[in-house]
Amino acid sequence: AGAPGFGAAGHGCCGRDPPAGGASRRAPARTRALSLAARGDRVCECACTRARAAAASAARRRESPAYSQRRLRRGEAGVAAPRGFAASAAEVNEARLDEPEVASAPLGADADDSSDASAEARSGDAADESAVLSQDGGEAGGDAPARRAPLVVEVPGVVVVTDPSHAREVAAVLRARAGDVHAIDTEVHGIDVRHDSPRLSGELVCFSVYVRAGAGDGESDGEGEGGSGGDPLCVWVDTDPARPGGRATLEAFRGYLADPCVHKVWHNYGFDRHVFEGAGCALAGFAGDTMHMARMHDSGRAGVRKAGEGAAADAADAGVVRGYSLESLSSDPGIVGRRFAEARSKTSMKALFQRPKLKKDGTPGKVMIMPTVRELQTGEDTRAAWVGYSALDAEATWHLYDALRTRLREKRLEADDGNDVSGREAARMSGCDTMWELYERYWLRFGEILTDMEAEGMKVDVAYLAAQQERAEGEREAALRTFREWVEAQCPGGRYMNASSVKQIQTLLFGGYVNADRAAKYEPELRALRSEVEKARHARSLADATRDGEEVVEACEAALAAAETALVKKESAARQKTEIEREREFPTSKATQNAEEDAPKKVMLRRISEGVLTPEVLTASGLPSVATPVLRQLAGTPEAPGPLHAGFGGGARGDAACAAFR
Repeated sequence: AGAPGFGAAGHGCCGRDPPAGGASRRAPARTRALSLAARGDRVCECACTRARAAAASAARRRESPAYSQRRLRRGEAGVAAPRGFAASAAEVNEARLDEPEVASAPLGADADDSSDASAEARSGDAADESAVLSQDGGEAGGDAPARRAPLVVEVPGVVVVTDPSHAREVAAVLRARAGDVHAIDTEVHGIDVRHDSPRLSGELVCFSVYVRAGAGDGESDGEGEGGSGGDPLCVWVDTDPARPGGRATLEAFRGYLADPCVHKVWHNYGFDRHVFEGAGCALAGFAGDTMHMARMHDSGRAGVRKAGEGAAADAADAGVVRGYSLESLSSDPGIVGRRFAEARSKTSMKALFQRPKLKKDGTPGKVMIMPTVRELQTGEDTRAAWVGYSALDAEATWHLYDALRTRLREKRLEADDGNDVSGREAARMSGCDTMWELYERYWLRFGEILTDMEAEGMKVDVAYLAAQQERAEGEREAALRTFREWVEAQCPGGRYMNASSVKQIQTLLFGGYVNADRAAKYEPELRALRSEVEKARHARSLADATRDGEEVVEACEAALAAAETALVKKESAARQKTEIEREREFPTSKATQNAEEDAPKKVMLRRISEGVLTPEVLTASGLPSVATPVLRQLAGTPEAPGPLHAGFGGGARGDAACAAFR
């Protein structure tokens, strides 16, 4: 009893009182041995032979390949694995090579005793390890701050990894499938991608992996279900550093992430690489970036919105923004196939998790709020949906890679008609026949170099940059002032227009423009509407002609009231004008300020150009484009004025119009 590490009461080996009924309940052998080793104590050799032997039997069960298979199938704490997933004994044994040696107790227990202890050890293994090991693998307890334990969720088709021991097993199985393509996606807390860089901001709270055999092997069915099948495996890993074991769980995947033999594909590789490296994990085995591949496949997607003008073929695509986000690409039937686009495409976080803000009385309001990533991951009501959302990102990336690789293999550098001079020259210089060969030989390595450049950064002269910003803002204000003065001269009240409004600029330059193609398309429908309009007008004329005397009186009274209102407005405008003239003795800035405050609420804009000015470029919806490059082309240069010069009559008036739009 006086030996180091031995208790003074209860059992002589552990110092615990036996539970009611006389049955001996003890922690799993592996957990107990780690705890004793951390304190520098020796394993007891007292008379509790039956309990020690039962725990040892449980430890042997956990070391067996069959138990490892069952554990890897269900994940930690009973999480279901995807259908068809099976880890071989060799894979599990390879996973066990990374685990530390564990001291076990002597043998000699009865079979019926070992069965109870084995069941207890299996059920309490994860909880006991969390109690013994702290976040960095050391002993917990004492004054250590309380940390959140991971919630247990079951997501069909996803292996959820939350503890280091399970992570080592899964990482070994992933490395054993180095011949397949691995799609990886990350989720980050504490970053605003519009303003922050992943090199300096954010915490990696989880990542997901989707593995499947046969990516891009030419066996795709054209409906987003490419590949030869294999055994798809989807893994979601909780690496939140704010919970116990989060960093240790990520550490277990360090070898897998840095293995150059495992081919990994990403969507926006630069972001994910910086996130992993910020968490202390180097990456290797870069095999593709679906964002780069999508741009090579179609370089005109960004910012284009499909019109969806009622055609049956485009009805499903109406309103889709054809950009390069994972959501947009995985929802495009022209890339991933209609089956995957409709059934498994990525859904935005706002659509899934945005919720109304509660009022003081507890009822939902109109303002919508978005919980933080960590709140979604740790919330009891959002954890399962969050795991599914994160895992789907990796799955969508894999299918997108599979589809784009197949399409790039089918697309030749040179057009088939033989007239593509630039394509023929590019093919000759590169030595490639297809777009996929060009990507594999040049773009793939270039994508890695781009992230190297981002990681290295570049020196910026902050003082010079601030001076240039101030200068640019001054030039912008001067140009805006010139434009407003010119519009005011052409259209009274025009200085109050919104110079950034596309619709208002279109009205000034091309008001009344009719797209002949669109007009011809809708002419039958308009013709049918005209007859209905004529009938309505005729009915209204009859109603006006048959109004009785009372209605006429009411109409006269309304006209009189309108005239009185107009008189009051004119008197008010006259008083304001007198006040402005009286304030001429004040500084010009104050008079201008007061005049702007008294600006009319509405200004009627009209076309100020002559009919000879026609649109140079049309938007996707068929309206005149007034984008910045188009306006520059219309304005031209002082040496070579553009079409605006003739559109405003030439001479000094045309020069002023071109100068205003420059």
